[in-house]
Amino acid sequence: EDVFAMDRFLWFLALENLFLDADGYLSKAGDYLLYLDPLSGRIHPVQHDGNETLITNGLGGISTSPTYGDTLSARPFTLKVFAIPHYRQRYLAHLRTLLAESFHLGYFEPRILAHATLVEAQVAADTGKQTSTAAFAASVYGASGTLRQFVANRRTSLLGNSQVNPPHPQILALETPTLQGVATAARPVAIRAILSTNVP
Repeated sequence: EDVFAMDRFLWFLALENLFLDADGYLSKAGDYLLYLDPLSGRIHPVQHDGNETLITNGLGGISTSPTYGDTLSARPFTLKVFAIPHYRQRYLAHLRTLLAESFHLGYFEPRILAHATLVEAQVAADTGKQTSTAAFAASVYGASGTLRQFVANRRTSLLGNSQVNPPHPQILALETPTLQGVATAARPVAIRAILSTNVP
């Protein structure tokens, strides 16, 4: 914590994993920057060159593990940080936050359409583009291989992963005492929960 801005690094890794950045720290330990803040003396990550994201073959594909890099000796940061339980759990909490707050079609679809509207005339007019105007249109409006499909499939994959969405015990019954008056700090009340046993 004294050397690295750990929480920023964990958000940085969560975004790289979520978007399957095929050209970043997780994929090839490249295309990122480090900034030494002279005020805090801590190192901060800076994401850079994110043009190879939102592609299904990024990292290990659409079902890439949420903790990709935890066994790669060529990625010393993730290898060491994911081995520390409280950092691993904080990182997974950041992934959950991203999935809950913004990594879904309700958030992305209007942004995809708004950005497409901004550039589609320039895409059509560009004579040096590497793909066709039809390919651009398919990625925005098409039924398969689209940006929408990437978001939906990556979200489904992560929510189906037990590290991101671990099984929770089911509360089968609650046993509560009959209260005489109001519970206070000096007069606590014990409530017993009976849970299912199908959770490791």
